[in-house]
Amino acid sequence: MKKIKLITITVAFGCLLLAGCKKEEPCNHTYNNGIVKTEATCVSEGEMVYICSLCNKAKYEAIPITEHKYVENIEKKPTETEEGEKKFECEICKDTYSESIPKIVVEHKLGDKEMPYSFDDTIYIEKMTDLYDYYHGGATIKLSNYDKEKHTFELNIKLDDTGEQGSIEPFGDYAIIVTYVSENYEDIGFTTDTTDPNCMDLLYCENLSLHAGGEGDTYIFSYNIEESGEEPKYITFYTYDYDDVENWVWVELPK
Repeated sequence: MKKIKLITITVAFGCLLLAGCKKEEPCNHTYNNGIVKTEATCVSEGEMVYICSLCNKAKYEAIPITEHKYVENIEKKPTETEEGEKKFECEICKDTYSESIPKIVVEHKLGDKEMPYSFDDTIYIEKMTDLYDYYHGGATIKLSNYDKEKHTFELNIKLDDTGEQGSIEPFGDYAIIVTYVSENYEDIGFTTDTTDPNCMDLLYCENLSLHAGGEGDTYIFSYNIEESGEEPKYITFYTYDYDDVENWVWVELPK
């Protein structure tokens, strides 16, 4: 009995040694660059799979969650007085948020509606001409003697000395048109000249003429409040210069 057990143990041990000799070496994996199995989104991770070119073993790696893909939409456009608003919505998960849009910043100059001249200011119009285009230069305007009860004021206008002969019809076509304006910025009437009873309509007053470098002239303007029923707050000068540019000059009347 003892001899049989010894032979059995020896054979079993030999078989184990023989099996160990046939064991394969571990694969030194060489993975490819991988392919995206599942795209990542802003909601969930994706997955990348890599395949070994030697043994075809696969390994997997997570692709991190991405940022939102927001689409911008303007909900409200900004103005000079109010901010605007823009809304962002993710096209994947529909997450939203909003941002304000700053007010429009406009650099106003003196004489603009937002920065009117005071009645006592000296007003200079850099470029002036009229329908006949005989004068190219500036003009200085000075207002005075505003009578709120009679709704009259005086306007003195003097042309620059350009060194050349030139004249304009100061209140004719394309030169100056004077308008009364209400507190709500609505035109409520043209002024009428009271210095010449034969020419009350300044738009067609051809006998009023100024010469370059001259002394200038003063005109009295009036306004009929009964026609509109509104008290004026501003007067505006509309001018048309020799570069074909329209200009508006705003003046606030005394209170």
